[in-house]
Amino acid sequence: GVPVLDPTSLDLIHWGASFGPLTIGFEWWRLLTSTFLHVGLLHIALNMWCLLSLGLLSESYFGSASFVLGYLICGLAGALLSLALHPNRVGAGASGAIFGVAGRTYVATLMARRRNPSLGIAAPRQLGSFLIINLVLGQTIPIIDNSAHVGGMLAGALIGLADPMPARPGADRRRHLAALGTVGALAIAAGAFALGLTRAVSVDERQQVLEQIQQEERMVPSTDPRRP
Repeated sequence: GVPVLDPTSLDLIHWGASFGPLTIGFEWWRLLTSTFLHVGLLHIALNMWCLLSLGLLSESYFGSASFVLGYLICGLAGALLSLALHPNRVGAGASGAIFGVAGRTYVATLMARRRNPSLGIAAPRQLGSFLIINLVLGQTIPIIDNSAHVGGMLAGALIGLADPMPARPGADRRRHLAALGTVGALAIAAGAFALGLTRAVSVDERQQVLEQIQQEERMVPSTDPRRP
């Protein structure tokens, strides 16, 4: 019942998008679900194309468990910064997590190559170009939430700094995951602190938003193909 190419903001909210009046203090699970929800087919196609390219490289360096954990941490960090800066904006998409994957891989491989050039790790120049080009595009295109990109990228860079050496046979996996978890906790705590600087949403305000959404839904004709 939701349009494949152009879902409405109400559609996205119902399916788990992040939205300040609902997310802050009440429905924190939206910070996670919003990283898996996308604004139409084109949005998810572009993000999954980037994730396929970057994810295969990153997972080969850090291992599957570390990659998944880092992906989730960066996604949450991006959603937190977006919510802190734009609490009344509907947020959805995996871009923050993907930027985190790119930022982590870029920093980790760059440091690893400087420490030991004989490792034969692929040059991170392409990753740097990807980050710069897409951050510039995100700043110039109004519909793109660049704050989520920046939040995810910074979290990924912190993870890369804390654990710069890619996983390899015989590496201490527990040390690797401990460093990742520590940085992830710090990144999420920083995001929560940023949210604490924004005003809390009261129960009355939340109820008002819900009633407004329900009223707008009733105004949509039942013959509208976007309706279930």
